[in-house]
Amino acid sequence: MLISLPRPDDFIRFASRGLFAYDWEDVLRTRGFSNRYEMLSRPDTPIHLSEFPEEFHPLLSSTALPGVRFADSLTIDVRRFFRCEPVA
Repeated sequence: MLISLPRPDDFIRFASRGLFAYDWEDVLRTRGFSNRYEMLSRPDTPIHLSEFPEEFHPLLSSTALPGVRFADSLTIDVRRFFRCEPVA
């Protein structure tokens, strides 16, 4: 875990399975918005695409974010990849 949470169970479970876990923490803020997804947990040993069942490879490859290496990205600016509409 990279931050303290009251109930970190899901994030710990993701990391224990080799996955990086991000969340939109701005939903909890009233100021100081990051406008990014923020890494909350990271695995000791990341899982590689080749370790997933083969039927998942096309889906996982098609949803990759160009230039983003999860191991090196503490935050991800989704506006670089998707058109985002402000919430009123």
